[in-house]
Amino acid sequence: MCVHPLIIISGNSAGGKTSLMRRIMENEVLSLTSRIIRDGEKDEFDYRFTTKQRFQRLIEKNKLAEWSPYGDSFYGIEKEELENKLHKGPAFSIVTYEGMKRLKELYPDALSIFIYTTKEEALKGLQKRGESPEQIQKRMSSYDEELSRKGEYDFVIRNKHGKFEETVHILQSIIDMELTKE
Repeated sequence: MCVHPLIIISGNSAGGKTSLMRRIMENEVLSLTSRIIRDGEKDEFDYRFTTKQRFQRLIEKNKLAEWSPYGDSFYGIEKEELENKLHKGPAFSIVTYEGMKRLKELYPDALSIFIYTTKEEALKGLQKRGESPEQIQKRMSSYDEELSRKGEYDFVIRNKHGKFEETVHILQSIIDMELTKE
């Protein structure tokens, strides 16, 4: 069976990762989360929502390719979801730095890309999403640490405010170039 390339995407909160990648590719490895669904989100489109109890069982049964706690919730990727997507074609997954490290252990040839915005743009993005002040503060508190690790990725792209199409083009070029290498 052919297993296709995996593209791993990380970056700061509200950096545009999902919007950019969904413009370029359809084969998304959806993350599983135990957090409550937000207004406007759809199960099996934005995330795969589950209970903390089910998430814990998946951890205990070693059914997750990667996972991490965040606040009062868990996020991760089920091994079965990942394998199914990779058998369909090149796939992408949006994960944390820790998730990227774990996925690179499983798929050393995976392409890792860090996408970021400025701190000011990230703050505006989180506010626009309607995040609570507590959530905004928590997400912004990790901004500097997230950016300090960007050198560990294969590519780093700044998603500049007002330059979405330019960023799509750059990202698409990198992915095309990497997928045609052999």
